[in-house]
Amino acid sequence: MSRFVTPKTKGAKAQAGRGTKEGVRDYAERVAKYVPAEVIAAYLAIVSITEGTSEAATHGRYAGLMFALAFGLIITPFYLKKLAEPGEPWCKQSAVSIIAFIVWTYSMKGIWMEWWHVYYSGVAGIALIVFSVLSGFYVPEVS
Repeated sequence: MSRFVTPKTKGAKAQAGRGTKEGVRDYAERVAKYVPAEVIAAYLAIVSITEGTSEAATHGRYAGLMFALAFGLIITPFYLKKLAEPGEPWCKQSAVSIIAFIVWTYSMKGIWMEWWHVYYSGVAGIALIVFSVLSGFYVPEVS
């Protein structure tokens, strides 16, 4: 199974097979493929190291958390481009995956959000649900 969403040809219906087992499986696979799980795992590792080696509320801890966020945002498109086979929509998928990265990191108690005092668990849960439901509807077209 490829790491990328299969693009549709121009003019084709995105939800061909909608309502069938195949259509539901395609939808669920798109949702899973958009989430950059490998990058989120790297982010969590960096955050864990930062949390384990820094005192609470220090500039070093803040710098480590910001580094983890910046690293994830920057590495996602490069990582996807490296994995892409010719013709796979890595650029369009990168855009969706960056949004997924932001939503998922925010939902994990918004570790980096605590510094800006903008973490709300209800918002995090709703954002994760909304992204997960809506992202499956997006099928990139062949360029």
